[in-house]
Amino acid sequence: MTPTPLSYLSSAGPAAAPLTQLAWGLGGISVAVTVIVTVALVWAIWRRRPPAPGGSALETAGSPGAGLAWIYIGLGVTVPVLAACTVWTLFVLGEVMHPASPPQLTLQVTAHQWWWEVRYLDPIAGRVFTTANEIHIPTGQPVRVILSSPDVIHAFWAPRFAGIPKTQTH
Repeated sequence: MTPTPLSYLSSAGPAAAPLTQLAWGLGGISVAVTVIVTVALVWAIWRRRPPAPGGSALETAGSPGAGLAWIYIGLGVTVPVLAACTVWTLFVLGEVMHPASPPQLTLQVTAHQWWWEVRYLDPIAGRVFTTANEIHIPTGQPVRVILSSPDVIHAFWAPRFAGIPKTQTH
């Protein structure tokens, strides 16, 4: 299957592979949780408790200890799963944060309300320059990107930032 040019569901580089696996894993866990909660909700709706003698169903549900076992079960399952997801995410981010070689280029990207300011940093002052809305980077080399925004929250996404598989290069 050939991935689309803007696909984030497949990876194309050593730094992107762990992030793609993390995204698929956390996505799968999220789908599983959604299915389990939906099934439990449907089961609870169909399994109606009869009201207590002389009272309503609402009073029965509010009795001491009603449903407390389910809270313990829910906590006993969710806390380890969330802890494992957190540890997995931290390991992947730690792996991606430290590339095998030092960055060959540093970009300072500033998000403005309707455009992106890209400043190419260099130790030599004469080689520092600024562009708008486009990023050109060398292939096969780590690049450090420093993101900032002086006004509002922005989203930064570079499609297929980790490269194109060798089978697709021309």
